[in-house]
Amino acid sequence: MNRISALQRLRTPFHQFRITTYHTSRRSTPSHLRKAAPSKSARRNYSTSTSTRSSSDQTKQVSPHVGFYKDFGRPIAKVFFGATFTYQVLYYVWVKLETEEIKAEKKGGDKSD
Repeated sequence: MNRISALQRLRTPFHQFRITTYHTSRRSTPSHLRKAAPSKSARRNYSTSTSTRSSSDQTKQVSPHVGFYKDFGRPIAKVFFGATFTYQVLYYVWVKLETEEIKAEKKGGDKSD
């Protein structure tokens, strides 16, 4: 392996440096730890349907409404639950401060009059 100077590393884009530096010809997993691929008959046993699907089922169009939620459902849910959590935390802090203020007013009396 050729040694690359520090200046050349800075000039080289990261993706090229990573490919040239860390590429190895051997597999990183030892052979006794690799799992063998299941045979076709074993895969067939785990399938859920016994009938073969026609090509028309595989090319079925998804409606735009369903497609939108398939693509953006998880991010929308994350934002919704994040906003709900933030609101609940802020509301709890506000109620806590409000009760402390009321307790302080009751304890100190009405001395401002």
